[in-house]
Amino acid sequence: MPGPSAPIINTDLLHALLATETHLSAHTLADIAGLSDTANLPAELQRLRQAGCKLDINPQHGIRLIQAGLGCWADYLQSCSRQTRTIEVYQQTASTQDAARRLISHHPTSADKALIIADKQTAGRGRLGRRWHAPAGTCLTFSRIAKTTSPNDEQAINRLTFATSIAIAQTIDHWLSTRGLRSQIKWPNDIQVDGKKIAGILVEVVQSNGLGNLREHFAIIGVGLNINLLAKHLPDDPTDPALPSRITSLAIQNIHADRLAVLGRLMKEMDYALDAVPPDTLLDQWRQRSTLIGQHVRLQSDGREYTGEVADLDPNLGLILRTTNGSMVHLPAATTTVLL
Repeated sequence: MPGPSAPIINTDLLHALLATETHLSAHTLADIAGLSDTANLPAELQRLRQAGCKLDINPQHGIRLIQAGLGCWADYLQSCSRQTRTIEVYQQTASTQDAARRLISHHPTSADKALIIADKQTAGRGRLGRRWHAPAGTCLTFSRIAKTTSPNDEQAINRLTFATSIAIAQTIDHWLSTRGLRSQIKWPNDIQVDGKKIAGILVEVVQSNGLGNLREHFAIIGVGLNINLLAKHLPDDPTDPALPSRITSLAIQNIHADRLAVLGRLMKEMDYALDAVPPDTLLDQWRQRSTLIGQHVRLQSDGREYTGEVADLDPNLGLILRTTNGSMVHLPAATTTVLL
């Protein structure tokens, strides 16, 4: 797979525009973008427009970014990354999980830490085969590939779901804090705000096509995060009429955020949580955000129901439940659903 090409945009300029919702003067932007003269700024702004960015240019107030275009997402994210990685951005695809599988199959040496992003998925899915509904422009829907050494799929899924949930929570808190809000984690894969779901995680483990000892295990971490989603975007589902009451987004919380700005921060948080943060530290952060610790719950796992009090979480083995008969059981993220 060929390496990343030279950026078609000035990523410093885009970063400055993403970092504020106010207008910036031409002189300020030219200085940030490393331009010798403001006369060079119009050409750089035109490149942003060609990449799909929407700009508000006011002769008196300056320049403001309305929306970052998909054509600049890969360049910007590559500039934010501490290492070169494969980044694929689709206007539409069936599923970023399936696109990630193809990358692992055809280019396994380029797969680790790769990001596969879609503005719209026609067959997006969540855990246990559930549909993830995300009209174009409303959500972040992407898959991040991580090489895993765990020979056990359940352990890899538990660990990666756990770390990713922390990364998402810390990312959106950057925007939620402006309204005095803080996200919580409903194990195994939901991030919530005010008791409503704002994000979900799907982790699937696959093997590369290498022979014998050359085969490698990869995890595909699928994330759906509601940014601009509104109740009107949700489908009418007679089997689940209460769906709108269980879903939220940054927009529903009256918070404006550009999807690219959120993804840039989330990419860094995921890299850190997955590769650098000690498990004990992540566990402490999870406990502080958990909606289930100490709660009496009813769970279903592998066709069996369990009732009891949530005692803790094991990053490798899953949720630790003290059942009503006094026994302790570990329930893996991959196959467990909270019923009550």
